[in-house]
Amino acid sequence: MYKQLLCGLISCTILTHASAEYRTWTNSDGTKTFKGEFQSQEGDKITVKMHGGKKVTFSADMLSEADLEWIKLAKEQQELNAKQDAEVAKYANSKMGTALSKKKLKILESKRFASYEMTKSPEYFLLYFSASW
Repeated sequence: MYKQLLCGLISCTILTHASAEYRTWTNSDGTKTFKGEFQSQEGDKITVKMHGGKKVTFSADMLSEADLEWIKLAKEQQELNAKQDAEVAKYANSKMGTALSKKKLKILESKRFASYEMTKSPEYFLLYFSASW
């Protein structure tokens, strides 16, 4: 299951990068627009990749407030994804994660049991033991 989880994360990462989000950017006074994919922000400098593959770096004050807000949200999402990836890796390499990855897990969904794969470290564990005498 760990391998499946790892493959899923890698696939999501590849798909995220493969389906690059080329969006329309607007300058600060709203008179000019261009299409490009956000790459990074370092301090006041923003790098955007144009359709042809050329990377352009410019000052953040050249963008509209809506674009700056979008960059802020995109960076927050990137940080959240990185934290989740680190937690999944930490959990998957633990003794419990290794043991659970070998088991077929089930989850109760509206009166039926369905297959389940862990995507994050559990907050608590419930162990059930049954014996026939």
